[in-house]
Amino acid sequence: MVRILVTFTVLLLCLPTLAQKSKGDVLYEQAKTTLEKGDGKKSVKIFLNARTEYLKEGNYYWVLVCTQTVAIYYQDTGEGKAAEQLLLETISAIPKKNSEQLEIHAKLQDNLAYTYLYLLDRIPEALTVYDESILLWEKAGKSGTSSYAKELVSRAITNYTLSQFQAAADDLVKAIAILEKDSETTPADLSGYYRTLGLNYYELADFKKAMDTFRKGLSLLDGTDEKESKATLHNDIGIVHNKQTAFTAAIESFTASKKINEELFGKDANHYAMNLVNIGSAYKGMGDLQGAMVAYNEVLNIYGKTPPDEVSNMIDLLINISAITDDLGMHEQSQLIIDQAMKLAATNSC
Repeated sequence: MVRILVTFTVLLLCLPTLAQKSKGDVLYEQAKTTLEKGDGKKSVKIFLNARTEYLKEGNYYWVLVCTQTVAIYYQDTGEGKAAEQLLLETISAIPKKNSEQLEIHAKLQDNLAYTYLYLLDRIPEALTVYDESILLWEKAGKSGTSSYAKELVSRAITNYTLSQFQAAADDLVKAIAILEKDSETTPADLSGYYRTLGLNYYELADFKKAMDTFRKGLSLLDGTDEKESKATLHNDIGIVHNKQTAFTAAIESFTASKKINEELFGKDANHYAMNLVNIGSAYKGMGDLQGAMVAYNEVLNIYGKTPPDEVSNMIDLLINISAITDDLGMHEQSQLIIDQAMKLAATNSC
């Protein structure tokens, strides 16, 4: 509901005030009032009727408003197929004769790609549709805008999901160059884009660029209250250090992340404990098996009180502990731990 009402505000600010209400306007106002009263299903029917009238009137801006509102309702209620059908119907009904209509099509394609990516798990199709949306922004003469840049970010995220890291990085570099000049882009948003770029560089094994972009993302958060994002970036930097065998620097970064996460979440399984796992990994990498075991045992105690959301985290931890106990000559204990990990894996694969 909140997402839909926010969409109203954003879209309406971009649209001209109509001098005289048409039949579509009357239905739209009814639908908006109905939605604000909390009757989503009834409002959808009225929005669709308003959409039909706006199509008859050739008022394509308002066709977009009605379509996007209903599509978002379908998405929020998990009705991906319904969202897809609605968007495809609208796309086929609106001409592409001028810049305004091309921009409308770009926005509809964006929402269709979102539906494929996040609701229908049709990721290659999402990529194809993002390609089409970007092309439409370019044809509409909007290739230097923040909307175009954000479309590049969306395509980059899709390429990252498909392990096409170089294509993702290329899009992000272009997008960031535009968004850095946009006055409405917040430091937190820009930091997020840099982090996403860093993740792609890491996958490409370009660790220098990964480190530079993670550090840039972190620096953008100076003076902000974005503590969770700061913790995430400290952890990212630690992972790069660890990969480069700079284990002492890695432990420092993981510890900085852990301190923030403890402040935010306490000694929980999904944030604080994961920092400890990484610290244990760094100690193990530098040959300090006792230090690694101390960190892993603390994680084990946390998991014993509150299991992690992902069972695989527990399995990975047990495998790491088994490896260290074996290195320490505790072979029988190591085997017992690995048996426990295998049993846990078997139980959760059923």
